[in-house]
Amino acid sequence: MIKKVLLLTPALAVMLFILLTPLSQIGQMLFDEEVAENNEPTINPQELRSFLRLWSVYVKSDVSNYGAAQISLISGDLNENLPRRLLNWLHGNRWTPKRFFYVEQRVRSIVKTGIMLRHIEANRKILERGDNAAVAENLRKIIAEQERTVNAEKITRQELEMIKPDLDYINDILEGKAGTR
Repeated sequence: MIKKVLLLTPALAVMLFILLTPLSQIGQMLFDEEVAENNEPTINPQELRSFLRLWSVYVKSDVSNYGAAQISLISGDLNENLPRRLLNWLHGNRWTPKRFFYVEQRVRSIVKTGIMLRHIEANRKILERGDNAAVAENLRKIIAEQERTVNAEKITRQELEMIKPDLDYINDILEGKAGTR
């Protein structure tokens, strides 16, 4: 009888620990690593893939009760302004709120720039046809304005190339209209 109690005591202690410890903290203990804080202004393909996979889950599960709303536009300290549930979820998924929502905003900017470049190219093709002089003059003005504003966010060529093949799909993921493949 004493042997059974001695054997069950550690098992009960482990079970209580697991039941009483939040999942994000268990993951932290298992990996014994802090959540990486990437302060780079640009994003790389690995970070993009990781973000898109998690963003899709984030929107579908509505962890924040905000849906696909742009939390990146919330002013102030995200650690103070976001629901505790969301902070724990992000941390458990190895993201800081600051970087996660920075990447969200950055990807939105890259997508916006990619779409604008697509429009500029389409307008140039129309202009090359030269159907109407009045239309051509207006198109030149539109193209000039688009070119002036196309890269206000200082998107790099590498970032554009990274999203270009899946531009519409990535846009749909950001808007909560598609999941990751």
